[in-house]
Amino acid sequence: MMPGLFITATDTGAGKTFVATRLAEALVAAGCKVAVRKPAESGCPEVDGRLVPQDAEALRRAAGGREPLETVCPRPLREPLSPPRAARRMKQKLFLDELVAACAMPADADLMLVEGAGGLFAPLAED
Repeated sequence: MMPGLFITATDTGAGKTFVATRLAEALVAAGCKVAVRKPAESGCPEVDGRLVPQDAEALRRAAGGREPLETVCPRPLREPLSPPRAARRMKQKLFLDELVAACAMPADADLMLVEGAGGLFAPLAED
């Protein structure tokens, strides 16, 4: 099993992205190849017809920009709601196995950092 960390907090806006990006930057500076994921991000603005996950972009940059944004966050969601609720509002469903699969460790990474959505007890998926 490859090493990894799941970053969570008590609520939205509590500092998960701040902590995760600083940790990724420090690990990269120490010579680690860090993979980062935020498998679902709510409240993404639309730019040029595309939802842009801003926290995931900050994570991607902090990890050195090695992976495409679509890999870091495969499920950007429009409304600032829990991921399953935001997905339903977009006529989509979000399942745990999909989120887990999105967090598969790349072969060339030393460590995986995954940032959760919302607070510790916020639902991440339909199931």
